[in-house]
Amino acid sequence: MRIRYSKPGDWTEDQIKLVLNSNGQGTKWSETTKPSMATFQRTWTRTDGSTATWAKNLSFSLTWSAYDKALKAAEERARVESASKKPKI
Repeated sequence: MRIRYSKPGDWTEDQIKLVLNSNGQGTKWSETTKPSMATFQRTWTRTDGSTATWAKNLSFSLTWSAYDKALKAAEERARVESASKKPKI
């Protein structure tokens, strides 16, 4: 699953915490933001590999690790299928 939250205006620290806590599934998020980027973009990870990214004036996106695994598997299947359909010269 992947969720994207959007809202006009700035996000408060309380709003960020609310989104993270509401989407923790019983686990905690660990912030991985580079200090030089914190004004424009913040990032978090969970122990299961799920990620969250807040981008100033854009959105707050959360991606579960199962989504990333399914996406990579689908991309690999498409690549293999595409390669097998190419004419061999």
